[in-house]
Amino acid sequence: MKKFRHWAIFAFVICALPSVNAQNVSENPNRVVGDVGLGGYVSKTNLQGQGTETSVLPYGFFDYQRFFMRIDTLGIKLFPAGYGHIELAGRVNADNQFIKINPSGNALTKNTPIPIGLGSLQITPIGGFYLNAFHDLGSSQGNLLEALYFGEIETKYFSIYPQLGVEYLSGKYANHYFGLSSADAAILGSSSYMARATTNSIVGAMIEIPLPSNLVLNLYGKRKYLGSEINNSPVLSQKHQDIFFMVMAYRFK
Repeated sequence: MKKFRHWAIFAFVICALPSVNAQNVSENPNRVVGDVGLGGYVSKTNLQGQGTETSVLPYGFFDYQRFFMRIDTLGIKLFPAGYGHIELAGRVNADNQFIKINPSGNALTKNTPIPIGLGSLQITPIGGFYLNAFHDLGSSQGNLLEALYFGEIETKYFSIYPQLGVEYLSGKYANHYFGLSSADAAILGSSSYMARATTNSIVGAMIEIPLPSNLVLNLYGKRKYLGSEINNSPVLSQKHQDIFFMVMAYRFK
């Protein structure tokens, strides 16, 4: 019942938002609107035996009819609600690789999560609110809930989008990816560890620099502070995770 209670709370929050903007948000563009480009990503992983990871990946933050892509989240808009839509969404986890390696070289690999669920992006007069409730269809069968706020500060030459947020990992989700069973601990030569449900804090910012010919340069940095229920896990090398990327994108209007 706890799993369904989290979803019920999420649905109540969205439905309680004012609906005066529903007529405007119900219109979906018949063309691509937003940014498409290529970016360099840097992730300072918090897993034992792994250092800084870099990669070059496609970037998208755009809408096309009812379909949307927002960096690592994509899905379909179901119906208008408040200052946005209720959405069916999925998450591509590019910021975590669940491979745990100890100094002796022994390794333990766990399947990447497959988060699918409901979400909403609410663009309000006081800023943007990004809400998601995911269920992992992968091995953990746990839940991931997140609530993010981002503001906007405009200057003559660029815009800054500060970000604050929290994410909740259920006990199943946290323990599968950050816990160690007795069998796993034996492989790594470590002690077993039971990770419990936890809440992580997120702080970040994006700088958007407009360039000629509809080009945009985006610079983004984010730090995630892990909750106390998992930050002592033997699979972790530090109690936070840093992610940075720089993207050159074309803006479709």
